[in-house]
Amino acid sequence: MPQQLIHTSAAHLLDCEGGGYGTVARSENLPRILCDRLTALSGYREAAGRHLRGAQYTYRVLVHRGAARHVLTRVLACGADYSGRACHIAHHLILSGEEAAAMLRHPARPTPAGIMLAMEARGLWKDAWRGEPSFLADVPAFCADDMPAADTQPTWKRMTGHKGNACAFRLPPYAQDCVLLVPPGTAGADILHLLHEGDWLTRDHGWGHTFTTAAEESDTFADTHRMACTAAARGLLERARAAGHRVLEIAPGLELPAAPQPNPAP
Repeated sequence: MPQQLIHTSAAHLLDCEGGGYGTVARSENLPRILCDRLTALSGYREAAGRHLRGAQYTYRVLVHRGAARHVLTRVLACGADYSGRACHIAHHLILSGEEAAAMLRHPARPTPAGIMLAMEARGLWKDAWRGEPSFLADVPAFCADDMPAADTQPTWKRMTGHKGNACAFRLPPYAQDCVLLVPPGTAGADILHLLHEGDWLTRDHGWGHTFTTAAEESDTFADTHRMACTAAARGLLERARAAGHRVLEIAPGLELPAAPQPNPAP
């Protein structure tokens, strides 16, 4: 079953003495080495936060003892901590390779971004941490039915003028990796909708195609296939273009060639 880890600043932490940033809650059987890796991935991206609104979402694939773990992460600035300092909270949902494979067989075609949006719809992401640190025994009760409809690609239509542009992730040159160049002030949730609607049309529904809605200058395609940023991330955009990676500008008037619709899942 899916596992979880919640990382923030608190007066009391789960796995160490004292206070500060650390794990406040996690699944009890989550391996220590995986906890350490998730801790290192729990930072709030300040540069992206100045140009993109709301929560920051990331999908990663980590390998632990030869097995893939699919990690869906939401990071949110959450006011002040117990000491009065600015604070953020990172909530990680970890799926095994078998659980991700089950998503591929599901008739609703769940995508990594769609699962994140389903978590939002149910209010399952933690916006802040209250109380003492604890182990998490419950499994987040998200459901594929909670995903927003993707068959009409409403976010692509609203942001680019045509729903057919959602086929970008199905065909070259954007199928393998790309930078999504979005307008300043775009909400992380809107980027998540774009990824969900586009991946819903692909054969693998986005599983294995890692992404971040809050790319920064230091990001590389070796770790992240799809990176969303604004024009303020000049260094990232210049490096991507120089290395031959495509930049897909999400803007009104975008015209991409239409792709055939996929056959319904059996």
